[in-house]
Amino acid sequence: MSLSRRTILKSVSGVLALALPSAVLAKWPQTAFESKNVEAVLKNLYSESEAIESSDITIKVPAIAENGRFVPVEIETTLAKVESISIISEINPVPLLGEFKFADNVLPWIKTRVKISKTGNVIVMVKTNNQLYTARKQITVNLSGCV
Repeated sequence: MSLSRRTILKSVSGVLALALPSAVLAKWPQTAFESKNVEAVLKNLYSESEAIESSDITIKVPAIAENGRFVPVEIETTLAKVESISIISEINPVPLLGEFKFADNVLPWIKTRVKISKTGNVIVMVKTNNQLYTARKQITVNLSGCV
């Protein structure tokens, strides 16, 4: 019986995936993603931390999104020692759109597309090594991106 290279690679990668400890696999904040309002998301992600409004966070979103299913979002900050950036839509049925963790010496910049259900604010939370910062931007959605 002759095994193809593809079959061998599939078998080896399957065995390696099972052998890897969960410590090296990506962790995600399941309870925060399952939360149904902004307050619950913030409590699950950041406990009781108070956020400071910051002009050092730049949010680029269209003022009017024709289709809420594909809304481009670009976030960058000049804050030092950024640990994570979270994107939240205050009017979505599931508000947490994404949480991005950063290693040391990495430029804190994100460019992605998100679903937004209707007109409202996009909230960005930036966690540094000692403080929590926030910024928000209003977006008008013509066609809902959520069911």
